[in-house]
Amino acid sequence: MKNIIIDSHCDTALKLLNGSDINSSGNQFTLNNALIYDKYIQFFAMYIEPKCAEHGEFDLCNKLINSVKNEVKKNSKYMKIITNKSQLERYFNEESRSLGVILTVEDASCLEGKIDNLLSLFDSGISVIGLTWNGKNQVASGCSSDEDTGLSKFGEEVIRKTNELGIIIDVSHLSEKSFYDVMKITSKPVIASHSCSKSICSHRRNLSDEQIKLIVSNGGVIGVNFYKDFINNDASKSDIKWLVKHIRHISNIGGLKCVCLGSDYDGMGKDKTVIGLEDNSKLMKISNYLKEDNFTEEQIEGIMWKNQFEFLKRELKK
Repeated sequence: MKNIIIDSHCDTALKLLNGSDINSSGNQFTLNNALIYDKYIQFFAMYIEPKCAEHGEFDLCNKLINSVKNEVKKNSKYMKIITNKSQLERYFNEESRSLGVILTVEDASCLEGKIDNLLSLFDSGISVIGLTWNGKNQVASGCSSDEDTGLSKFGEEVIRKTNELGIIIDVSHLSEKSFYDVMKITSKPVIASHSCSKSICSHRRNLSDEQIKLIVSNGGVIGVNFYKDFINNDASKSDIKWLVKHIRHISNIGGLKCVCLGSDYDGMGKDKTVIGLEDNSKLMKISNYLKEDNFTEEQIEGIMWKNQFEFLKRELKK
């Protein structure tokens, strides 16, 4: 089995903006670690940090995008941005080791209520957009909103325009009403880029079985998150075996083609990450635990990368 990884969420872009480089020792995700694998695609989230974005969310998002693009430029031999299907296929056909980079948004507050800003982000290479972080914005309510009012009228417009453009909608962080509103409106499959199972761990950020079924029936995929609090109600017990429990449960509910990796690296400290997966050099440990849990080699390959690859091959713009 080849050592290939596709990870649908990290927050390393914010670290880059704040002065780290792609190989800073304090990072959970580094380019050097990515290059130990045969292939590695990383979704880089433009996280609109609330304390930094009281005014100028769109400007902040563009600064985050530029921070990633600057690293790609500095490391052009080893980093390549992927925005469409042909670039995805070309990346996998190359023999040399390199990192594939997919640009995403975490929190559509950066749109500042303007569809033109969505068009601008699309032109900048954004392929996936998460509609909220934990709170409420002009698009929708997040999972920690005081009042769950669901998707706004502007939010409905955003859904339709993302479907039209070919931007993938990310439903992680949404409130329940917002989630169901999105699923009623979208004509395209969605991703939950970094979420786990609420049946295993009752955290509000996790997905119910009904939500998992809807994502899968819609043609979407779910990236399991490595944040301890989402893995076990007693976070001190959150190890790789418990992460595999989430993978097993989600695959039992939605099938073996829907589960992927969504680490959330650099969105938490190493002490908050699943024991044994503190940084991206350790990811192949997951395949060993999956094998112990009687997943087949083909199924393990699917979870580690191929399920996400097939999703991207279908859903990225042409």
